[in-house]
Amino acid sequence: MAGLPVWSLLCLCLIGNIAVAADALIARDDAGRTRELSAPAMRIAAAGGPAEVLLYTLAPTRLVGWNREPSPAARRFIPEALQPRVIIRKLPEGRDPSRDADFLALAPDLILDYGTVDPDYIERADAIEARLHVPYLLFDGALGRIPDAYRRIGPLVGEEARSTQLAALAQRILEKYRNLLARSPSRRAYVTDSADGLSPIFTDMPAAEIFAWLGLENVAGRLDDAKTLPITFAQVRQWQPDVIFALNPVLRAQAGSDTSWQGLKAVRDGKVFSAPGLPHDWIARPPSVNRLLGLVWVAMVLSPADQRPGFEQDLRELFGTLLHRELGSGELEALLAGR
Repeated sequence: MAGLPVWSLLCLCLIGNIAVAADALIARDDAGRTRELSAPAMRIAAAGGPAEVLLYTLAPTRLVGWNREPSPAARRFIPEALQPRVIIRKLPEGRDPSRDADFLALAPDLILDYGTVDPDYIERADAIEARLHVPYLLFDGALGRIPDAYRRIGPLVGEEARSTQLAALAQRILEKYRNLLARSPSRRAYVTDSADGLSPIFTDMPAAEIFAWLGLENVAGRLDDAKTLPITFAQVRQWQPDVIFALNPVLRAQAGSDTSWQGLKAVRDGKVFSAPGLPHDWIARPPSVNRLLGLVWVAMVLSPADQRPGFEQDLRELFGTLLHRELGSGELEALLAGR
């Protein structure tokens, strides 16, 4: 607690890594930075896509704006009362103050980032915070830390009860699905995010976390071990994966008619999958709490058909609780079919 005002030390109680003073919150983020906030923050700016999705699930009415405008198809799954009223076309830059005035006009009292926490992101946060005089907090977006993120961020945005609910749901799903596919006959997976299928998702990328959590083997290995980038099709053929996850659905559409890809057993067996993408991609775009849906979906497509009702039940609960939208008759089936 070094560096806190003397008056704060007289009346603090701890909630996780958050110290609650008489009229302030003293928060410690995952960059090890300590900040004093109004209690609670009422107008919050998301520093990127992962933070925007997390805040939409947790405190949607507190967002000062959205960073990306939802497509008409995505809007069908966003309740009217929660539709974005302001689109933030350009966020502040670490070394360029030209966007500051427009951003400050939104009057945020907190900027929140969620995802990778490294020196570059910390330097950017410090620079923006120093210029705008708005607290800027960074939280680790690792898949396994989603419950912790909810518990810690909830009190900062006045949503402690909801954060507890979402943390419990995330914890249940993570525990249920950990290593669920470790003994699957289709456990050797190739994950790619390009239309030509030659840009792998390596094991040290955020988009790979779902597959590792389920106990699948990512045949691409680590980025540092790649011999060439982009890889060649000969490398994919050498790997001979049991299953292919095409994060770009163009590959799935083309693989079935491409003679080279038809040489892979996974393609011949119809084991090329693309995840649903509404209202957000379920796997990696952005890599936020939406990945809980992807976790269940991957397990479902690689499990026996008689287990499907249990997976569908989890998907409906996640959709309704996280995304504020209960799915009607036929809607889940349409999402799963890519319609």
